[in-house]
Amino acid sequence: MAIHAKISGNYSESRQYSTVVVNITNHCNLNCRHCFVFREGNPNEAPVSIKDEMADDVMLDTIRRLRDRHKINSALWMGG
Repeated sequence: MAIHAKISGNYSESRQYSTVVVNITNHCNLNCRHCFVFREGNPNEAPVSIKDEMADDVMLDTIRRLRDRHKINSALWMGG
């Protein structure tokens, strides 16, 4: 089962996770007043073109695979 997302932190293929955090785009200016994402040195650098980001169908397939593998039951959607 191929996972196409960049997974970081203390990830374990065998662990159960209750939540997945999805950055739907990295073309975010991080300027919303309510934004809690750290602005200096943000690792989510935008690609040169939005066309270089993960395709919607690939993103959804990846989330389904992670959900099934890790028993994920909720998602936090960010970016945009």
